[in-house]
Amino acid sequence: MLRNGDVLLTEGNTRAAALIKRITRSTWSHVSMYVGPLEEGPDPQCIVEADIAAGVRSIRLSELQGQNVRACCGPIGLNDAARDRLAQWS
Repeated sequence: MLRNGDVLLTEGNTRAAALIKRITRSTWSHVSMYVGPLEEGPDPQCIVEADIAAGVRSIRLSELQGQNVRACCGPIGLNDAARDRLAQWS
């Protein structure tokens, strides 16, 4: 179950992702943050990420379908109220 502020690591498959993985010696090339539903509907935008071409944007969780993704606990020491403020600020 994802909570506001949780970090998502993604293993990308672009040329830029390959370069990042090689330089960092990691299987993960991209990071994003879960901020909860930003709109109504069955598939709301709920992730904030920085994209090389599109800049900082919100996307749907379903856009990560089929990719290798790891969810990490959000910033340690934040209570639910602080996580919600962090998500609203995004």
